[in-house]
Amino acid sequence: MAWGKGGGAYEKGVFGQSWGCLSESEVEEMYKGVCQKLKEKPFGPFDTLCLLIGDKNARAFCSRDRLDLAMRPRMMGREGQ
Repeated sequence: MAWGKGGGAYEKGVFGQSWGCLSESEVEEMYKGVCQKLKEKPFGPFDTLCLLIGDKNARAFCSRDRLDLAMRPRMMGREGQ
């Protein structure tokens, strides 16, 4: 598992600055979080994607024309995110 900052992390990123590997303990925590979130109905898949790729990207993947998964309503003041 890896982390990245910004769109350029893939194209021209520098290891340790714009991207890097998660520690073993971070991977274990993420695994536990993913397993827990996937069990929750009806938003488990959406919450899991939010954890992994962020709210904006999760909403894009969960839309009707993609995965058609239930999404949590947007929180007040977060429409632009």
